[in-house]
Amino acid sequence: MNQKTITMITGLILVMVMGLGGCGIADKPITTNTAPDYSSSACWSIQSVDSDKLIDVFFMHPTTYYTTIDGVNASLTNETVNRMTDAVVLSQASVFDQDCNIYAPRYRQISI
Repeated sequence: MNQKTITMITGLILVMVMGLGGCGIADKPITTNTAPDYSSSACWSIQSVDSDKLIDVFFMHPTTYYTTIDGVNASLTNETVNRMTDAVVLSQASVFDQDCNIYAPRYRQISI
């Protein structure tokens, strides 16, 4: 192996080790709230009411949980995260709105 490869592998190992506990995330509790109840509208960022279109889109939004205030995973009842998620979903999933029924669930996001 050449020096460049060794340096790159060493850097990757350091990043992995730091990610496992060096940033303080491991010290936060894992969220232990119950599983989402998808029969409740509160568990959906968008849920088409009039399923009158021929195509259904199940839209998985990107992570919008940037802290560890709830622990490693966001609570489904965190209003700040839900507002941020709704804004992202509305801006990204709106491209399907005219032709599709959109379903975007809330999920327990892991902090990035």
